[in-house]
Amino acid sequence: MGWLALCVSLPAQQYMLHAYSQADGLKNTSFHGIARDRDGFLWVATENGVFRFLGSSFRQFGSEQGIEGVDVHSILADANGTVWAGTEEDLYRWDGKRFVPAGTTPISIPGSRRLAEEDERHLLVVDKGRLFRLEHNEKGQMVSYVPVIPDIQVKALPELGRLTSVSILKTPFNGQRIWVSNGKKLYSLSSDRPSDSSGRDRGKVTEWGGGPGAAGRRVEQRTGGSKRCALGGRDETCGCAFTRIEPLH
Repeated sequence: MGWLALCVSLPAQQYMLHAYSQADGLKNTSFHGIARDRDGFLWVATENGVFRFLGSSFRQFGSEQGIEGVDVHSILADANGTVWAGTEEDLYRWDGKRFVPAGTTPISIPGSRRLAEEDERHLLVVDKGRLFRLEHNEKGQMVSYVPVIPDIQVKALPELGRLTSVSILKTPFNGQRIWVSNGKKLYSLSSDRPSDSSGRDRGKVTEWGGGPGAAGRRVEQRTGGSKRCALGGRDETCGCAFTRIEPLH
């Protein structure tokens, strides 16, 4: 039988543990993730849909509430109050009454850790192995959905097209870095949103995890000039974009 344990903070760093199970509205299930929205509600992603904690019991959201393919792998509550739920079939957002598809075409979320909030208008999504930026309005309605890493960089480093997770960490001077992984190696890149004022490494992807103690290498997109083509291994002089891979010392 599936059950969920929640901790309640008490004075002097003491915690009270509550265990919730079927008697509290949870089905016989396993749990993939948990998120808290701005109103304080907890949302739980499970193999039997999404459950919202009401303070003493849980309410289930599944196919009748708009989620097709009720095995929900990822759950995220953004700063605007929108709750996002991802299944292998599609990505959904809570509109206050039911879950509706996030876009006009399906966005596959077959695993956990594939959603991250970049800022109040943008989500990062790992979809079919690629990293995408989903722009939405204040109601959560999609405005655009575009790749973050250009095709030319993915061609130069095919591992960037086999990603399985994404997260964001703050950096000094109000910047932030995006971290992605393909399960074997870790990659970092700067956010190019206006909220990231660092700007120093925009367009650069750094690969980590080449081996024990090994330095990373940087995959960089630039335009023009005579450089060695990372794809063909030859010098090319042109005005188009190219990709350079260089070791980090």
